[in-house]
Order: sequence, then structure tokens, then C-alpha cells
Amino acid sequence: MKDDKTTVNNAQKTAPNNGHKEGDLVDKVPIAAESQIHGFSHPEEQLDIPYKGLNPYTEADTGLFFGREHDIQEVVNNLLTWRLTVLFGRSGVGKSSILRAGVTHILNQEARRNRIDYNGAPKLAVVVFPSLEGDLSWKENPLVSLEKQIERTIAQNDWEIKPPKPGLSFTDTLNAWAEALGGEDRDGELYIILDQFEEYFLYHSHDTLEDAFYREFPHAVNCPNLPVNFLISTRED
Repeated sequence: MKDDKTTVNNAQKTAPNNGHKEGDLVDKVPIAAESQIHGFSHPEEQLDIPYKGLNPYTEADTGLFFGREHDIQEVVNNLLTWRLTVLFGRSGVGKSSILRAGVTHILNQEARRNRIDYNGAPKLAVVVFPSLEGDLSWKENPLVSLEKQIERTIAQNDWEIKPPKPGLSFTDTLNAWAEALGGEDRDGELYIILDQFEEYFLYHSHDTLEDAFYREFPHAVNCPNLPVNFLISTRED
């Protein structure tokens, strides 16, 4: 996609993950319907200012974040279909907001519906790293921080899913999470969004194969049959 300011690339087009077709979730959840502003019928109520400045919109701001439906739909399609997607654009064009207020919201809505349809199993989870709280970031050990973010995100959903046993490799940990998301059928899927990826190179420009993320992330991306898709978001400049 080459919209006016953001671009999505499929970095790996040889192995679509788990048979998803483009638009699977989007067809079920029309994005335009998710982009309506709610709660403005009572003028006596104090309304929040919808402008966030330099801070990204989050899923809590979904009702205020609209006008990027085409971008959101294309990112969702790519994330569902391909093992690795790259989203890049100039700083300040709204990449983080698209991911956190748009893409994440749609996938979380699907997980909530799945829990109704599949006896409590969400079947999928979407995890955005780094944390907005700033405690889990690219600055420290990114592999450890990412694993903590995955566990935190799934725990916050109150799905009563136990974390994988300690000591597993990164790839085996991801696979264990995905299986647990699938419930009794063990057929869940995990979608990991790595936002502000340029900060990895800022803090870890001298990493080698001896460093965990440098070694384990490419291995996970290229691991056959791993039910996990990744999206890297980075600055174009």
C-alpha cells in the first residue's frame, strides 16, 4: 500500500499463516461501523478533548479515531495473512494509532466473539510491544520484555490462560501461548506487533548472534508451522 503517508509491505509472501484469506475479520467487522463517535448526545456531560498531541490513540480511544479505515483494513489483512509484515512511514503520521486504536481493536473484538462461539476460547490474541507505560521497552533486553508483554496482555483479558512453563525457547513459548489460546483444540493464533522498531537499532546496534533477540526473532519468523504472525512498524526517515 502506498497511501499518502504510510506503507505496508509483505516481508514474507511464501507462507500465508493458517489459511487466512484477506479480509476474513474485516468482512465480519465492517471497519467503518467501528469508527463512529459515541456518547455525544448529552451536551450537559463533560466531553474529553479528542486531540492527543504526540501521544498515540489507543483502543480506549477507538470511538474518537476515524478516517483511517482503508489503512486499518489493509494492515489487518496483511497481519492475518502473512508471517511478517512491515509498516513504515514518516514520524508523526499515525502508525502507532492505526495499530493500537484500529488493528488491535478489531482483533480483540474477534477474540471476544470467539469466546462466545468456542466455549470460552479466544482463539487469538494480539500483543503490541513496547508497552505504553514505558516499563517494557526496546531499551532493556527486548526478548525478555516482549515475553513479559505477551504474558501481561493475555492476563489483562481475564481469559484464565496459564503462562507456558519457564525455560522454553522463544519459539516454543510462542507456540505454547498460541495452543493455549485455542482451548481444547489447541489451535489458537498469536499476532505480535512490534512498534517503533527503529528503537531496537538505536539501543542494540551492536548486537550479535550471542544476543537473544537478534538470534531468536529471525528464528521465530522463519519457523515452519508456527501459528504466530508478526508486524514490524518503523519510521521511514
